[in-house]
Amino acid sequence: MPQDKINLAPTYVVIGNGIAGVTAAEILRSEDSAADITVIADDPFPVYYRPALKDYLAGRVHEDKLWARPNSFYQDHRIRFLADRVVGIQAGQHAVQLQSGRQVGYDRLLLANGARAARLTCPGVELAGVTTLRTVADYQAVVSRLVIGTAHRGEWQRHAGPGNHRNAAPSRLPGNPFITPPHAVVGSAGCDGL
Repeated sequence: MPQDKINLAPTYVVIGNGIAGVTAAEILRSEDSAADITVIADDPFPVYYRPALKDYLAGRVHEDKLWARPNSFYQDHRIRFLADRVVGIQAGQHAVQLQSGRQVGYDRLLLANGARAARLTCPGVELAGVTTLRTVADYQAVVSRLVIGTAHRGEWQRHAGPGNHRNAAPSRLPGNPFITPPHAVVGSAGCDGL
């Protein structure tokens, strides 16, 4: 521990604001009311139930039911939230480097950043409407295209990453086109990541 921090409250940095990261920050706060806690994530939304996103897309869950904690959660628990991407960790210096150029120090670091959806690498992946769905913003973009009628039947797909093919099952929004599973879009052309 750096010499200048011996008498100060511990500094915790949690990378990731999913359920694991937020729960860890919540427990840290309940265990140590004086701790300096920072959560860093490149997703600017408050923690949400990622499995419910497919139901949001299908119109079975309203957006306000996605959130796992209230908007005031971080403020209420005196947890600093930084919407930024971590680009480096200097373990020897107890610091993380952010994409914005900022550097954040820590005594203890927790990596709770989850996984990223695999990106498809096949013909047609660059077409309008072909997208990878991972975040609330991804789903909001698709829903807005469906609502304003710009999505075309069968021209876009859902792909939620390897091992998550249950999210690729066809579904229908009332009055909108079918969501076509990846294998139906690429057919025999082949596509890495399926």
